[in-house]
Amino acid sequence: MKALYHIVGPAKDVMAPDVHTDAALMGDMMGTYSEMEGMYTPGSITGKPPVIGGSKGRQEGTARGCVYIIQQILESIEREEKDVSIAIQGFGSAASPQRASI
Repeated sequence: MKALYHIVGPAKDVMAPDVHTDAALMGDMMGTYSEMEGMYTPGSITGKPPVIGGSKGRQEGTARGCVYIIQQILESIEREEKDVSIAIQGFGSAASPQRASI
């Protein structure tokens, strides 16, 4: 974070989680940014825990969106979930929270 401080932030480039990052790490990064800024700056990082200003539902949001899109496609082609097979590539932190819905 210290190396990136001058190019990131709420009015520049808001950092978000990616592969091998979790809410705790994003929270730590936000904490470091806030210390460097001299004030609490929750808008500097997304994906942090709700207890420090993150969004509830962020963890499962991507998978919920995928399930919603699949349901809309099936409705538009007039098919039911029980009548189709769907292949999903990858089943990491984005898809796994909705495994029961997929």
